[in-house]
Amino acid sequence: MSAIAEKVIATPSSILKPEELRLYQDAFLSTDSTKSYSERWKYSHADDYVDFFINETEARNSAIRLFGNKANLATFRELNTDDRFDLIKAGLSQAGDRHLVNLNGYKQHVSRLLYVADGGEAELQLIGESNSCERLIIEVGRDASLYVVEEAQGGNRVMEMNLQPNAKVEHKVTKLPLEDIEYTYHSVFLDDHAEYSLSIVSSGARQRLNEVAISCPGDHTDVKLDAGWQVQPQSSLEQHVLLRHMGQFGKSQQKCRGIIADDGRSTFAGTIRIDEDASGTVASLNNRNIALGDRAVINAKPELLIYNDDVQCSHGATTSQLDADLLFYFQSRGVNYSRARQLLLRAFLRELIPDDSRLDQIAMPHQDELH
Repeated sequence: MSAIAEKVIATPSSILKPEELRLYQDAFLSTDSTKSYSERWKYSHADDYVDFFINETEARNSAIRLFGNKANLATFRELNTDDRFDLIKAGLSQAGDRHLVNLNGYKQHVSRLLYVADGGEAELQLIGESNSCERLIIEVGRDASLYVVEEAQGGNRVMEMNLQPNAKVEHKVTKLPLEDIEYTYHSVFLDDHAEYSLSIVSSGARQRLNEVAISCPGDHTDVKLDAGWQVQPQSSLEQHVLLRHMGQFGKSQQKCRGIIADDGRSTFAGTIRIDEDASGTVASLNNRNIALGDRAVINAKPELLIYNDDVQCSHGATTSQLDADLLFYFQSRGVNYSRARQLLLRAFLRELIPDDSRLDQIAMPHQDELH
């Protein structure tokens, strides 16, 4: 099957000028709103991300391939504004705590638009480029289906996705080992009876922040999120998830697991919000972590915000070390300590991510031969 060609649907426009970017940086670091969500930045520094994206990233799109029927891929450029400085300042006040999303839009005025028409079927392959700044908008029509395979390796990527009634999306994201800084933001909206499945496999980086915001205004929506990560020594990973049920009889299940090496750092912040009108919702959130040394730093904050009594919700988080009894069991049957340790770590993630080829891509040293 041949790939679908990409089209340009608007005239080019210039990106933000260097002096305007510097103004954005100054405004971001001095704004009071940065302090108002200090809990979100409790374990990292927002200014590091802003400085890196302004000075190190380029407005460049990654390689992309699209297959299927009733699907179209286009590139468009947003219109310029006469007063860019006011736009930057307005963005700081209007976007709340999504400053890095705003910065993406200000620096990258070239967006891609993928539309899968009603009843269509498509597969999207998105390969990341280091230090890129890009934006992708996806519209999945009624009764349509989309399979997304996404790879990220640095920079700032924003993906906005809208699922119309009865649409189905399966989304797989792989975050490769990285020595730089990376920020990704996935925003998903689900209409009636829409289904969204997200599988994230991630390694650590100098700083890496994965944000997922899923809103379910439709009734009978179904969301499944599985995330597994391995954080190497002197690396960092943050995974933030906000899932909001707004319609009735929605279902969601989140399972997240992390392995953190000695001197590594991970943060998980997961929130489920159940609105007043979201009766009949069934939602769960679970985060489990394994620390591989006394200097591993693990922060976990699962949270439920429930405004309706007719729901079934659960959440929890645990942090532990490898089970000494299981290690002894393997050794008593002839498996040496190192091999037993690695087998148990692989099994811990494989329960959520059964694809060994994806786990191999984020494996720590000496794990690449495990199957």
